[in-house]
Amino acid sequence: MTTDLATTLTARDRAVLATLASGRGALVGDRILVDGVPLADQFVVMRLRDAGLLEA
Repeated sequence: MTTDLATTLTARDRAVLATLASGRGALVGDRILVDGVPLADQFVVMRLRDAGLLEA
């Protein structure tokens, strides 16, 4: 990767990671649930997996 990871992640990506780390979010297949409700951003899982921050 030629760019710094911190500059390629959006604020939303970082917020989703914080939510997952806090235990409020769960990765279920290709979706993230926050407090049991599906996250509206359907591409965040793909971005985080591409960045190597979520398991494929």
